[in-house]
Amino acid sequence: DKWLVARSRQKDEATRLPADLHAALRLDKFYTLSTGGDAAFTTSANLELNTPEGAEFSRAMLGGWAQDIGPNPNYLVIVTLVKGGKIYIGSLHPKTAIGKIAACEAVWAQALQRVEKLRAAYQASGLKDEKAFEESTKAEEKGDRDFHACFIARAPKEPFYPALVKEAQEFADRLAGQ
Repeated sequence: DKWLVARSRQKDEATRLPADLHAALRLDKFYTLSTGGDAAFTTSANLELNTPEGAEFSRAMLGGWAQDIGPNPNYLVIVTLVKGGKIYIGSLHPKTAIGKIAACEAVWAQALQRVEKLRAAYQASGLKDEKAFEESTKAEEKGDRDFHACFIARAPKEPFYPALVKEAQEFADRLAGQ
């Protein structure tokens, strides 16, 4: 609680979190700041989870930590529980093979095409066209957000999703002591 209150008072948006625990546990930024070493956490899919008996909060997601943006094939299943006044966060490498989602791969590929054009303009300027550099960075960040939003939206319809949910539920039940 003290850590969250201190984080809620941060002036820098990148390190600020809500003081409310349940709200914070729903943000990728929480996992980046609380458990990540030198990499950012990004959710790739929310996994539907039945809160285990005795827990007051649960969340499961497919995601991972990375220093680069874009598709991250090093997926982990992350499960968070609040039970008995304690927070439990665990991760496991999924046994389920995570397939690519063609529509999301196309979103990323299109973003990279735009980024490459802007970077080429920056290179052609002799590294002086700061606007092209800034636009390329923004385009890459937008492509990353769009790719992950696509994956989050489409993953529940994919063949791998039910098996991932089952893995997450079994892991949550074990974390809860069931």
